[in-house]
Amino acid sequence: MRNGMEKGTFGKLRAAIRDIANEKAKAELKPAPLKRHYRQAIQHFRELKEHDPELAGHHVELHATIDSLKRKMGPDLWSMYERVGNEKWETVQKSAIEDLVANVDKAPGDVEFQIFVERIFRDALKAADAAIVTDPAIVAAFKGREDLLNEANRVGGQKMLQIFLHMIEETIEDTE
Repeated sequence: MRNGMEKGTFGKLRAAIRDIANEKAKAELKPAPLKRHYRQAIQHFRELKEHDPELAGHHVELHATIDSLKRKMGPDLWSMYERVGNEKWETVQKSAIEDLVANVDKAPGDVEFQIFVERIFRDALKAADAAIVTDPAIVAAFKGREDLLNEANRVGGQKMLQIFLHMIEETIEDTE
């Protein structure tokens, strides 16, 4: 790290590995990641890169972004944002899946289907973002730091959309 900032692709990969290792430690109720958590995170990215290098790149970007946001927010604010965001996303995602299932036959071809699914996913992200930024606990916690909340929603949503669209493209290619 130079001047407190990680640089380039290697820095993003380090941040992504750190984020995954922290999540693995958290899942085991450990206060901090152990060496095995870092090894597991590295292995995760190796396997993903072997399977799909482009998707691996998107995942590195997403986890590096999450790591950066966690550092900016601090553990308590991040924990609240993550909890509320997951709650809102689950609600919106259920509705989006119902919409997708109810209307899937209206898309006659692969391109139309991809556009249709992308629209539903974009709408779901917008709805989740709107629900997050209007949640009373979030509004109170981010008072005076709205820019950070908006950054989290904007950047996180963009990265999730990239991953989702790549997965849809892969699914369509696999069915051809």
